Amino acid sequence: MRILLDSSWYVEEENRELVRWIEDQAENGNLPIEARLAESDAFAKVHAKGVVVDDRTAMVGSINWNENSVENNREVALIVESRGISRHFTAVFDADWEGETKPSIPVGIGLGVAFAVGSAVLIGSRLLRFEGQ
Repeated sequence: MRILLDSSWYVEEENRELVRWIEDQAENGNLPIEARLAESDAFAKVHAKGVVVDDRTAMVGSINWNENSVENNREVALIVESRGISRHFTAVFDADWEGETKPSIPVGIGLGVAFAVGSAVLIGSRLLRFEGQ
């Protein structure tokens, strides 16, 4: 497992401490986990949150991995089972991990994700009812 954290000025020290803690936990538990801060000229900060599992399933979204984000914010995450999409996100992560320029999104994947998100918004807007409506 590899965990890449943002190194923007406003979270750098906190995330550096988190990297140290993760590394200590991995070493003490003999766990195959690596963590580091993202260092790249290709982007200003890491904002997307994601997971790729077994080269087939990818989750990407805006949800911060804390209780506040899930319970109090309007966040979104999309889970996709697709080798092509998972491989793309893996390639982007690998480039970010190495501090390289990220690969561009293939047109087919971009259109597929746009269709999936658009469909989710249309379906969700018909299912959601807000207080007072």
